[in-house]
Amino acid sequence: MAPNGTTSAELLPAGIAGDNILQTLSGQATASKTFTGSVWLQRDGGADVTIGLQLNSGNETGTTKNVTATSSWQRVSVTQAFTGTSTANLTVKLIELDGTTGNVTAEIS
Repeated sequence: MAPNGTTSAELLPAGIAGDNILQTLSGQATASKTFTGSVWLQRDGGADVTIGLQLNSGNETGTTKNVTATSSWQRVSVTQAFTGTSTANLTVKLIELDGTTGNVTAEIS
C-alpha cells in the first residue's frame, strides 16, 4: 500500500542484497540537464533496511544516496547533474544494499 492509500507501491523483497526496482522515463533526454528523483519508502516488517536511490542515464551512472527505510513512510530525493555526453533516458533505481530480513515498500514519485 502506497502512502496515499493506493495499491501502486512496489515491494522490494528482503534477503537479497543487490535486488532493485527500476523506473525508466522515456523521452527524458538527459544530456547537460539536472534531474531530481524522489521515492517514498517504508520498511514492511523485519529489521530496518538500507536502500540506495540512484539516477542513471545510458552511459552515466549517478551518485547513490543511501537511506535507512524504517517503519514510517519517508520521502527521499536525489539530484543528479548529467554531462553533455550523457545518453539515453532517465532511470530511477532503488537498490537493496544490505540484504537484511526487512521488506521495503516503495512508491517512486
